[in-house]
Amino acid sequence: MSTVHPSNLNVTVENREKILYQGAAWAISSINLKGNFDILPNHSNFITLIKNNVVVHTDKGDQKFSFKDGALWITNNVVKVCLSISPETTAIPMHKFSK
Repeated sequence: MSTVHPSNLNVTVENREKILYQGAAWAISSINLKGNFDILPNHSNFITLIKNNVVVHTDKGDQKFSFKDGALWITNNVVKVCLSISPETTAIPMHKFSK
C-alpha cells in the first residue's frame, strides 16, 4: 500500500557524468559533518556538504547512492544533489610551478 503525502520533493541526483535520479520523493536522508539528517517537504532553504551516501525515499521504494563526498541544497521543495564533487588528488611536482 502506497503512503499518500501532501507534497513531494522534486529531486535530482547527479554526478559529473550523468543524472542518476530525477523525480518525486517524500524524503531525503544523508550524512554531513554534524551527523545524519533528513529533509522532508517544506523544509527551509538549506545547503550542506554530504558524505558516504544519500537515500531518496519514494513511494516506489528507496534509492540509495554511495559516494565519497557531495553537496546538497534545497529551495522551495526542489532538491539538488551533486555527488563526488572533489576531483581525485594528484601530486604535482613543485618544479612545474617554479620559474
